Amino acid sequence: MSTATTTIQKREVLDAIVAAKVNITGRLVGGMDADRFILGVQTAIQKNPDLLQCDPKSVLLAAYDAAELGINLSPALSLGYLIPYGRQCNFQVGYRGLIQKSYETKAVKSFFAEVVYAND
Repeated sequence: MSTATTTIQKREVLDAIVAAKVNITGRLVGGMDADRFILGVQTAIQKNPDLLQCDPKSVLLAAYDAAELGINLSPALSLGYLIPYGRQCNFQVGYRGLIQKSYETKAVKSFFAEVVYAND
């Protein structure tokens, strides 16, 4: 694939996210900042070049899913991920996102982990 084609696809995907700011803002929960959320989405796209091959609409729909759940897609936070499957993008909540959502319900006070060995 040529550099010009990649640049055009990159522009399409990133422009779709910026153009949808009003729709994203309407879907955000819990007082999340729209600009920060969009920056997280843009960073995720820039860090995973395979997302540039995805249909921009599928990337946008995946971002909407994350916004509606209140999951920031910034790769540094690792709360949720944009996963490319061919030309389609899907949103997936990470384990840290599940922990965050659990704490937000106030039904969970703490988590702990232990090593699991074979035959346990």
